[in-house]
Amino acid sequence: FHTMLASISGNQIIKKLMPIIAGAIEQVIHVTDKSLAQETIIQHRKILDAIKRKDKKMASLAMSKHIQDNITRVHLITSKNL
Repeated sequence: FHTMLASISGNQIIKKLMPIIAGAIEQVIHVTDKSLAQETIIQHRKILDAIKRKDKKMASLAMSKHIQDNITRVHLITSKNL
C-alpha cells in the first residue's frame, strides 16, 4: 500500500525514503502487536477513496490523520510498557 502510494505520488523524495518508511512501519507493527490492523485498514480505505475521487485535500487530510493516529497510539502503547 505505502509503496504504491509513494509511486503514484510522483514525489521523488518519498520514493527514496520508502526503505526507511517501510522499516518504521515494520517497527510499529511489531510494537503494537498488530493491534492497529483493523483501524489501519479503515484509514487506508479512506485515503484510497480520496485518491480515487482525485480529492487531494481529503487524501492529504486522511494521510495526516493516519500518521498522527499511529504516532499517538505508539506513544500510548510504549508508555504503558515503561
